[in-house]
Amino acid sequence: MPDVNRNWEKVYESKATPWDVEQAEDVLVKLINSNFIKPCRVLEIGCGAGNDAIFMAKKGFDVTAIDISKRAIEEAKNRAEKAGFHCKFLAEDITELKSVSGEFDFVYDRACFHFIPKEKREKYIQAVKKLLVKNGYFALIVSSEKDAVKGPYQFSKDDIKQLFGKDFDILEIKLITLQQHKEKPTPYFCLMKRK
Repeated sequence: MPDVNRNWEKVYESKATPWDVEQAEDVLVKLINSNFIKPCRVLEIGCGAGNDAIFMAKKGFDVTAIDISKRAIEEAKNRAEKAGFHCKFLAEDITELKSVSGEFDFVYDRACFHFIPKEKREKYIQAVKKLLVKNGYFALIVSSEKDAVKGPYQFSKDDIKQLFGKDFDILEIKLITLQQHKEKPTPYFCLMKRK
């Protein structure tokens, strides 16, 4: 049975977070630095301790970032304050949104979706679709079926196309290595555009 029901407060309290290396993810840095995605309103899903959100704020984005863990959100707020950048950090479950509304030009998920239980996936997809402007971009980093470092669920390219293809034009799905992650996983980086 996939481990989707982790106690995220305990995960962050015990610092069992090999993905948190206190710097932004390479693939996001390249995407932003290429000017493909220009500064805009962005929502980050599963922001953890806020490294990617803070990077985007430094680059001029208007950042809202959510995580299911209150402890992660507190750490993210502390890091943003230390860095001198403002992000709106909220403790939220993407499948049960309470305080996030409005429209975003860009939605970014670095490894949240592969923790979403099967029965909640459609809620996740519809939340992203609802929050993203028409023709807005969605970047997703998700555990691949080729990955030795496995998230609770792994996905193939076909799985991603089946799940997201109805609501999004899929521009790119490529295997990457998360160089900063202590375990060096090889997930898919997916870039999509809302239909």
